Amino acid sequence: MIRWPLLRAAELSAVAVLMIAQPATAGSRTKTFATAEAAVEHFIRSIAADDFDSAMQAFAVDDQIAHFDFARKARSRGSFIAAHFDAPSRYKMYVRTNTLAAMKDVGTQTVTFAAGFLVDNAELVRLAEKLSDANASVLQAMDPAKLQALKIVRIEPPHKAITSSRKVLELFSAQAVVEGADALTERIALLRLANQHYVCGFRLLKYGTTWRIQSVTSYFASGTGDVLVGVEKTTPEEFEARTK
Repeated sequence: MIRWPLLRAAELSAVAVLMIAQPATAGSRTKTFATAEAAVEHFIRSIAADDFDSAMQAFAVDDQIAHFDFARKARSRGSFIAAHFDAPSRYKMYVRTNTLAAMKDVGTQTVTFAAGFLVDNAELVRLAEKLSDANASVLQAMDPAKLQALKIVRIEPPHKAITSSRKVLELFSAQAVVEGADALTERIALLRLANQHYVCGFRLLKYGTTWRIQSVTSYFASGTGDVLVGVEKTTPEEFEARTK
């Protein structure tokens, strides 16, 4: 399965911080999405257009912050680790820190999504032997303008036989409650860039009448327990097998 691109965590964090420093703010997303597919399509088309502010509209940052319940989340996790857990939102400072942490995570996921099309992990390992050369090569390779030709072929639920089962639907419902959402689901997208097909996964939350992306991941895309994070190469036949 796809793993996080082999860039140092500090470098990814720096990119994400630069992204959240732009005009997109937690209160600026007003676009709604009646279906999970619509939210996924909006995110992908925004990235292809090199428009991160627009892509942010597809994420559930605002809704998750607004509906966050510290006690409910702590009970579901059975512990509290400050470095990996939102703080109680009854306090003004923590509302801000929770929001910035969520936006940083969205930035990192967006970089990971783009890198899945633009940079080969094996090539990064080779380039890393000479850091200065790697920096120059990665900078050229990571140009988001190269994603303008990215096309959406299909958007489907992963492994419908599994994700439509009563057991998984109950799991989705329970997980939605933890997030203060009305529903949770997953989708996988078949994409094409040049002559290569790719697959990526999305976990989505529904608040009221609108769906938004929780993360660019799928826990059910493989059917084997592996988590699909970001993007990986595929074929239409392999994608079809992931939907059955």
